[in-house]
Amino acid sequence: MRKEDFLHQIMPSAMQAMQRYGILASVLVAQAIIESKWGNSVYGNNIFGLKDRCMERSTLEFVDGVWVRVLKNFRVYKDWEGSVHDYAKSLSTSPEYSQLLYEMDYRKACTMIQDIAGMAAAGYADKLICLIEENHLYQYDRVTTEGLSHFEMQGMSMRSV
Repeated sequence: MRKEDFLHQIMPSAMQAMQRYGILASVLVAQAIIESKWGNSVYGNNIFGLKDRCMERSTLEFVDGVWVRVLKNFRVYKDWEGSVHDYAKSLSTSPEYSQLLYEMDYRKACTMIQDIAGMAAAGYADKLICLIEENHLYQYDRVTTEGLSHFEMQGMSMRSV
């Protein structure tokens, strides 16, 4: 999948999730890029690799400072929109991530996620920040006073493609 196609497909859902759950769209999308390899490695429409008992797959996990291949059960979604909203909701309802809610500085938000998830050795925050800045994802975190997002103002639909 081309980067532009991936962003066009996921951004509306990320922006809706940002407005509903208070997690920056740029951060959600950067995580989706890493987890799905720009939409090229998505099983069961599970963009973020959320675990569950629905589908067993082999995956790499960062354990004690080392990447290890393990078998895990993953959630399955009807579409990417469901995956984005479920992930944002899980962050917004988790006590561990409460400080992340409505954090408007993507750099701070990325560092919080890294610290809470224990991904410091993997340089997770730096990877997220780099993706956000290289792809100008921060522009989608701004919302006008009328409640219209930057993405909507560019004439894009707020529904998933």
